[in-house]
Amino acid sequence: MQRLLLEDYPRAAQQSGTNSEGHAALSREELAWRQIQVSAAHGKVMFLTAVSVGLLAAGTLVTLLLVVVNRRVTLYQINASLAQISRQIQEMQGGGSASK
Repeated sequence: MQRLLLEDYPRAAQQSGTNSEGHAALSREELAWRQIQVSAAHGKVMFLTAVSVGLLAAGTLVTLLLVVVNRRVTLYQINASLAQISRQIQEMQGGGSASK
């Protein structure tokens, strides 16, 4: 869209009397319409950027939640293993003292 405005800039400049190229001048309505098209294109780009940032934030939150949950599960498994080892040590100590 901006390319169209840049291509037609010599005509607009000629209309204002600052350019010597022999192009026909654009009407105010056509210039206004092209400005609307450029604004709409910028709006779409801004919307897509906002959606991309939102998806990036959501992905970051999901990753953080996954890390926290994984850490908790790992700590739970370690705690269960330590409790099992502790029981085994107690059984060995109880069994060894009873036989003496």
